[in-house]
Amino acid sequence: MLAFLTACALWWLYFHLAASAIAHALRTHPTPAVVVRDVLSYGHLVLVAGLLLVSVGAQRAVQAPLATPHGLAAGLLPGGAGLFTLTFCYTRRRMFGAASVTRFYGALALFATAWAASLLPALATTALTAGLLVTVNALEHWLLTSGRGVPLVLRQRDA
Repeated sequence: MLAFLTACALWWLYFHLAASAIAHALRTHPTPAVVVRDVLSYGHLVLVAGLLLVSVGAQRAVQAPLATPHGLAAGLLPGGAGLFTLTFCYTRRRMFGAASVTRFYGALALFATAWAASLLPALATTALTAGLLVTVNALEHWLLTSGRGVPLVLRQRDA
């Protein structure tokens, strides 16, 4: 169930804001080819790589939930989710000049979870990953529905 929740949270992360942001950027960006090249090509290549890492990590976690994985395999699930989440910072920065604080710090927390994953049972790593992703989504949803807007970080400097 936690692996399914992780998949749902990744889906929500993409379709809640990213799909409409890409459509808006294609309509309004001064150079739509930049959006096509950097976001729809390079960005989505990295998103797919993150999803592949998540799927392999989730498969391993489901097969042996109480085992403590070792080495690089331990961090596949949260590391892939972190890569997926951090990619939105790159794509949003390419489209609008800044990335969201929620996704940036969410990705950092996922990478920290990947680093600690070799010390935890796979079930705990999966629970932390799912919890972090749901938290990022819920926080963004709350910020937007309450009219606050998502804070930005990594702004491009004006030339």
